[in-house]
Amino acid sequence: MKILACVGSKRKTGNTHTLVKKALDQFEEDNDIELVTLSDYDFEGCTGCEGCARTNRCVVKDDMQLLYDKIDNADLLILASPTYYYNITADMKKFIERLYAYQVFDPNDRSNWTSVNALNGKKDAAVIAICEQADEKFMGFTLKAMVQPLKDLGYRILSEQTFLHLFNRNDAKKSEKALKQIHQFADEIQASLN
Repeated sequence: MKILACVGSKRKTGNTHTLVKKALDQFEEDNDIELVTLSDYDFEGCTGCEGCARTNRCVVKDDMQLLYDKIDNADLLILASPTYYYNITADMKKFIERLYAYQVFDPNDRSNWTSVNALNGKKDAAVIAICEQADEKFMGFTLKAMVQPLKDLGYRILSEQTFLHLFNRNDAKKSEKALKQIHQFADEIQASLN
């Protein structure tokens, strides 16, 4: 199984990366696993040019083309983002915008659409959202901003987890609750795949 985890945080030793790595560590070694830090790639958000309408491939030539190949080959896509002002990070936002190329619209009625995944067989995804505050209301749209586009793209969401009260660099490593949660996250995914 090919697993691709895309992280919207720039802090490679921060809580988001820590939790994603802990989740990935729980998968068997014979899986093909890759963790991608979105800020390592040079790409912008969707320009709305509709160049993808006929081929379902984005016409903008930048590093997102490298990510499309990884997405296309992944059996499981994991998205993870910390909360930045009630929402996902800018890197995660522009990444999700560029997934628009996978939408397939009815040429006569754009209110009807499906996706490349829905037409070719569903793929699986899972989502992690992290917030510094202890109250989930301060997470705002973070989780939904990742889950809803994935559903529209024909992904089956195997697990969605919110992690609260994690701000300082090593908070996730020290939190028994967070470590237990990330273990449950990986267990939910594996149970759904079996």
